[in-house]
Amino acid sequence: MTVNRTPSSTKARMATRRSLLLLWWIPLSPIVGFLVANRLFSESWPLWQVVPLVVALAAPFGVGAYYALRAIQLGDRKAWIPLAVHVAFMVVALVMPISESLT
Repeated sequence: MTVNRTPSSTKARMATRRSLLLLWWIPLSPIVGFLVANRLFSESWPLWQVVPLVVALAAPFGVGAYYALRAIQLGDRKAWIPLAVHVAFMVVALVMPISESLT
């Protein structure tokens, strides 16, 4: 009985590619954030309104970080760079709207 399995190096490359594709969210997130903020929020940003925006902005970075971490576990050492970029932008996407609503 033969089982067709993808080698772990191919799986690692696919995970790295998915993580790199999600980096396209970097230029799109400020556009989406500003459009949503200008349409939905008034002068003051109540925290309960900002939470969905935070989730929408940070979720793609979280998924990209997951794929990069998966690639690292499968042995792709170059995936540390996308992981660091995704984590950094995820923190920014979490902190910026919340800090804006608290001020």
